[in-house]
Amino acid sequence: MNTRKIFLCLICAVLVALVSFAWGEQMKPLGTASRSYIETQEKVLQIIAEVLDIEASRIDPKKQLTDPSIGADDLDVVEIVVEVETVFRIRIPEERYTDRKTNNVDLTVEKLVEIVESIRQETKGPFGGLGIEITVKDGILTVVSPIEGTPAYTAGVLAGDQIIKIDGEPTKNLTLVDCVKRLRGPRGTKVTITIMREGLTEPKDFTLVRDVIKQKEK
Repeated sequence: MNTRKIFLCLICAVLVALVSFAWGEQMKPLGTASRSYIETQEKVLQIIAEVLDIEASRIDPKKQLTDPSIGADDLDVVEIVVEVETVFRIRIPEERYTDRKTNNVDLTVEKLVEIVESIRQETKGPFGGLGIEITVKDGILTVVSPIEGTPAYTAGVLAGDQIIKIDGEPTKNLTLVDCVKRLRGPRGTKVTITIMREGLTEPKDFTLVRDVIKQKEK
């Protein structure tokens, strides 16, 4: 009798493990399994569901938010972005979720999550940063705004500055995520950014010391 009970318990344990594994695989976002990504995606899905008044399960992370199956129009997308900005205490430039050529909304859940994660990387985590929000504008890495009191702000980096090099390497062929990774690093280390701005006749180098950046409460 005891042997039978032990056998049944082992079968139950195996079944539970298989179900847990299958569920975990189903919930993994493609391309990443980080806790931060999963939590961000869950929050973004919840925000979209509340704005559109639909079930989160109806939302396909790979489809455009304006897809008929999701049903968001341009105004809905703006409201979603504003809510995301409020929840995550970040600012998302319009250029990040619109097509540069057509100026139409170009945004999926996956893309929105990636945007949030890339912006948050500059202001959170154990590594140091410069305290600038950046985006790619017309194919050029551009400063959206420096955060007051940070190394970039103190050094005189301005909104609209074009970062054409990071430590001597051109940024033209780098992705936004790659640029963020190069700008971040251990606190106290130096990084040199080469900037072009209106009024300058030639690029100017700024050598900044990375520091832990804290986002100000709104």
